[in-house]
Amino acid sequence: TDVSQLEVGARYLVVAKYTPKGGTTSYYALGAKNGTNRDCVLVQESEGLISISDEPVYPITLATVEGDSDYPYALQDGEDGYFLAGEKKLNLASDTSDKKSHVSITVDEKNYSIIKFPLLNGEKNFQLMFNYNSGKPRFTCYAGTTQDVYLYKEVAGVVTPDPDPDPQPEEKTVY
Repeated sequence: TDVSQLEVGARYLVVAKYTPKGGTTSYYALGAKNGTNRDCVLVQESEGLISISDEPVYPITLATVEGDSDYPYALQDGEDGYFLAGEKKLNLASDTSDKKSHVSITVDEKNYSIIKFPLLNGEKNFQLMFNYNSGKPRFTCYAGTTQDVYLYKEVAGVVTPDPDPDPQPEEKTVY
């Protein structure tokens, strides 16, 4: 997603691409809350699209924040609230009144989505990132340099043809 293509109210999947040294590239999507982090769900990428069916991924909805031109967005997590940053933490707030739930989003030359939370009370500027974490991958907020993420916008629900008509073709969501 290019920053000019961000759409308030649209659903996005936060995805990280990870390639271990000498290994095969894997794609991980934002999963369920796990303490102060988020689990990762292994997903498949094909021709620039991520498709999911029953996997427990957690898309976010892009919301707008009034009166904050530096951090004009918030990331809504379904019905649970808005992402709220802290050091190595990714919590939820019930609304966007806490400035720690505001984010800026830029896209760099490699198409990484740089999702930054504001610098408040002398804290570091936290960024939503992926960490492979010695084989226990997770998404959380870091001030340092770990793996950046991509935003994939939901584009359609599609039906994948199945050569065996019973059961019915599986409906998938595509990002």
